[in-house]
Amino acid sequence: MTTRTAPALNPDLALLLLRLATGVVFVMHGAQKFFTYTLPGTTQAFTQMGVPVPGISAPVVATVELLGGLLLILGVYSRAAGVLLAVNMLVAIILVHRSEEHTSELQSPMYLVCRLLLEK
Repeated sequence: MTTRTAPALNPDLALLLLRLATGVVFVMHGAQKFFTYTLPGTTQAFTQMGVPVPGISAPVVATVELLGGLLLILGVYSRAAGVLLAVNMLVAIILVHRSEEHTSELQSPMYLVCRLLLEK
């Protein structure tokens, strides 16, 4: 009788998949702010949500999400991208997603994922 063992888990592969999935989510959200809502629409939404200096914060957030997500996908400057994306999510959680109108189950885990990527 032969005994089969489970294959060894590869933490590098798991982190790669996590980095790619997180990058895709951020690229999609950044692109949405640029191309679907457009920057004027995103600025207006930020104004309605009470985000400070929406004329500046909207393009900054859209750029950080789009370029930060691309950097995560490419694996280039991924720590710096992770820091910027984690700060982005932390500010979003504090300013917007704490209110009941804008609750989402995704923001806190996305912040934690960005933080986890920084640990590697």
